[in-house]
Amino acid sequence: MTRDARRAQLLELATELIIERGVDGFSTNELARRAGISNPLLFHYFPTRGDIVLEVVSATIEDLVEQVRPNPELSPIDQLKEGLSRYVAYVERTRNGYLSLVRGAAAADADLRAVVDSSRTRIAGYFVDSLTAAGIEVDAAMSLLVRGAVAFVEEIALHWVSSPQLDREDLVQLLRDSLLRSLPFSAEQLEALTTA
Repeated sequence: MTRDARRAQLLELATELIIERGVDGFSTNELARRAGISNPLLFHYFPTRGDIVLEVVSATIEDLVEQVRPNPELSPIDQLKEGLSRYVAYVERTRNGYLSLVRGAAAADADLRAVVDSSRTRIAGYFVDSLTAAGIEVDAAMSLLVRGAVAFVEEIALHWVSSPQLDREDLVQLLRDSLLRSLPFSAEQLEALTTA
């Protein structure tokens, strides 16, 4: 196996392990065992456990950000609903890994925290772009509220995945409606969001 192919295989296996067990439960011994290689050989491809985790987290968070990228063919309201649906599905699919990133000891790691925080900023940027495209001025106050909305969605989704009391479609509708009520939109702005 070429170096690049082996490295890709190791990252794929590490991703599976982190999704299964979370960052805290990720073991390089288990990764090496699943790959059929020795631990010293594993560290030939990655200097440290932290380097493996950072690469996996960066790739999976990039995947999340791309999955929730708005479809410009849709109205801003439909973009919001589709993005929420994709976000909740991602959190559900990667439950243990995502929970450990946001709430676990991994949240204390500065490099991992920076990757996660960057994703929040980019997701908030998608929403701001949709508002701007609908002709809604996004001032500093609205920007702060949008960033808070991202945190709100994250918290609700993480709680839901740990203790689902609604089906996914009802959760997405609840999030959508809550966001629209919590942001200071006029009746005209709400109309622009549905038609833009």
